[in-house]
Amino acid sequence: MLAVNYSRLEKIVADQKPFRGNVNRYPIGSRKHNTKCFYRRYEGDAVVFDVTYGNRYQRNDMTKEEYEAFALAGADSVRKEPKWVNGKQSTEEFEYYSYEIKPNVLGTVHPDNTFEFTEESTYHQGERHVLSTWARGYFTNDSRRGGLIYRVGYNPINAVMPIWKGMRVDCETMRPTQDYQVFTKQVDRKASKELMAPYKDFYTTAEVMFKTMDWATFIQVSGDVHKQYKPETGKDNDHHAFNLYGSIAERVKDESPIDAAILFMLQMDNGNLRWDTLTYLRDGNVRTSRGSESPEELFVNMKRSINKFIYRAHQETFKRVEHTAGAPFPAGDWGVEVMVDGKQVEQYGYGL
Repeated sequence: MLAVNYSRLEKIVADQKPFRGNVNRYPIGSRKHNTKCFYRRYEGDAVVFDVTYGNRYQRNDMTKEEYEAFALAGADSVRKEPKWVNGKQSTEEFEYYSYEIKPNVLGTVHPDNTFEFTEESTYHQGERHVLSTWARGYFTNDSRRGGLIYRVGYNPINAVMPIWKGMRVDCETMRPTQDYQVFTKQVDRKASKELMAPYKDFYTTAEVMFKTMDWATFIQVSGDVHKQYKPETGKDNDHHAFNLYGSIAERVKDESPIDAAILFMLQMDNGNLRWDTLTYLRDGNVRTSRGSESPEELFVNMKRSINKFIYRAHQETFKRVEHTAGAPFPAGDWGVEVMVDGKQVEQYGYGL
């Protein structure tokens, strides 16, 4: 975080005037970017700098009497809206609130030249871009690596570091001030083989059949399957019936693997198969919503989804693998754990 290191911010305070109308708001770069700035404050006896980018809006609820007093005074930040009751807007009950504009604090720079990540929720795309311009590497959200990570360069052999709330890093080196551990989950092959044994024949037979099936035949078979099994669900609505096909597929997968595979696909709506099937049943047109899928591709996607569901329901299938902190670790579909002092910390961003 070279651009916001402590000595540079100290120098800006000493050499530049704060923004007009505020005795404590200083620019990080160009003064034209008046929301890309920092604030000086005391934390005990130490001076720290809160680095901000843009604004955020904080909702403050209030009583009816408070709302009327603010409205009478001409405040334009107060709001009155009907409450939602049982899915409908009430004509008798209301909620009263105001929005307070506050600086969007990305982090705090401490006297020991460390940057602390303090965002309450997560760092969005624009905020990640700004953080990247201040550092040697770049910040990105990688769902298969747990969420927000910091990388040095795009080469996969370079450093990969997860970012969590409260984490502090050296502004010069980006090294964290606390040791941490990274764990990923890998499927244990032996446990997986035992768990998936009931699906082996089903997968093998269905895959062979779909490899030899053209799209027109596939859609026609899908239509026949839907007509055959829909009455078993007791649902008139097609989509309500689709949502119940998984349990039927489990029951018939050994005796009718093609039917079962298509039932699974319709429940998951792989490749918008529901729409293509209903279009064929309605007017006889054979179409593909995606254009690139084949029956075999839909089968592969269906198989992957089933396996994921089964694995996640059986945590004993996984083995926990530790990776060297700071070193690259493999992307995975089963989640990432970051541990500090024996406790799991909350990684920013959106993981699996």
